[in-house]
Amino acid sequence: MSRAFLDLTDASLTLSVGQQIVRSPGIVLSQADDFLFGDGAFAQLKRRPLDVRTDMLSQLATTPLGNTFGNARHTADLVYEHLKGLFESSDGVNNLCLIAPGNLEQPQLELLLGILSSLGVNPQCSRRQSASRTPRGTRLGPQPKLAMATTRRERGHC
Repeated sequence: MSRAFLDLTDASLTLSVGQQIVRSPGIVLSQADDFLFGDGAFAQLKRRPLDVRTDMLSQLATTPLGNTFGNARHTADLVYEHLKGLFESSDGVNNLCLIAPGNLEQPQLELLLGILSSLGVNPQCSRRQSASRTPRGTRLGPQPKLAMATTRRERGHC
């Protein structure tokens, strides 16, 4: 059983399973009662800007969407559907390591883990990637501690 990696950013979702890599831009197009994710939605961005959302990961929540966006109640519905399609396009996901954006708040991370669980995918470990790169020589102030869903055994193995 090989390790699978789900790397999420505000711009894309990337699933790596063995030698297979599936990348999908983090964008969704609402069309009638269905959604189109990734490259297909990106191709429609300039033609139908009001029917496209690019903020579903950065705004991940169960707060009702202010405007009508297909049959989605909230951005968590959109992330669920996008991940569902991503996992269906792979050869199966076991032993998943989740790589989440550093700007994801703890409640958003917990919601994301719940979404993954409802899809039958339970990450073995998770990591946060830096929200921004800092030029060499730049001094940073104190950094907040990040609570992550990992155990001592998993550290260094993700």
